[in-house]
Amino acid sequence: MMYVADDFNERTLSGHSICTGPLFNQKNEDITDTANLQRDIKVLKKLRKDLRLKVFTEAKNQFTISSGTFTCDSLFSILAYGSVVEIQLLDKFWKSLDCDYLMIMRIRDAMNVHTFNNVNRKRIRIEADLWSVKNQESVWRYEIYGLADGNNVGDRELINSAIHKAYELLPVTIPSYESGPW
Repeated sequence: MMYVADDFNERTLSGHSICTGPLFNQKNEDITDTANLQRDIKVLKKLRKDLRLKVFTEAKNQFTISSGTFTCDSLFSILAYGSVVEIQLLDKFWKSLDCDYLMIMRIRDAMNVHTFNNVNRKRIRIEADLWSVKNQESVWRYEIYGLADGNNVGDRELINSAIHKAYELLPVTIPSYESGPW
């Protein structure tokens, strides 16, 4: 765990929606798998049935339409670098989001490791950063580590397992009337 805001817990998360935001690689490019996005969201929703997840691409498209491609590119650059002050000053962006929280993920390290005894492993470190849309501040930040057999697991599988781990680490919400049967 890296950081949790004092007022963030299972109660503040309960009944609120999370926009599954961008995933930035080390070159600060959004590498969200748009081809399999709906499938990935279904997997996340099965994994965490208590969370209300929304797809970020819809918000991104709305923001691009209202602000233009250049502004969207500079927005993504700011989000990728994680400059807290700059992110907080993006009022137009925050107002365009139709959710309560935004999850931003950044791949900090990803590598293949070859050991002396010819074992190939893949290792990844992702920073997951949950932002409150209302307060425009980070409320939860974790570093997630993943390790897998390099011969049997693809890059996308390793990335997805780290993403799933991040959502598993979010506080378990308290059931509400909208969340279905208790």
